[in-house]
Amino acid sequence: MLSDPHVLIAIESSGVSVVAIEAVGDDPLRAVGAVLLWLSDVLRQFDPATPRVFTWRLPKKSVSRTTAHHFIAISKHTNRSVGDLRAEGRAILDELVRRWRQR
Repeated sequence: MLSDPHVLIAIESSGVSVVAIEAVGDDPLRAVGAVLLWLSDVLRQFDPATPRVFTWRLPKKSVSRTTAHHFIAISKHTNRSVGDLRAEGRAILDELVRRWRQR
């Protein structure tokens, strides 16, 4: 999901930080355990003014990066500019919000 610009736009727009845990399979108990193990790291790095993506790849230590970092990686992978990716994601999000408000 973190390689999808639309997801990153949603994260940025909502202003929330996200915790992503990799390599636990479909085991929710391991995922919760990982969150509890690294919760203090999240709290130390958390900044309510900056949406962040905290990614844990078990058994390694946690990694915290801004959404901008993920946009740059997608940009390099897709040979598209970060601005284009953000504009496309923003347009889709704006359309979804418009449709939701019309309900």
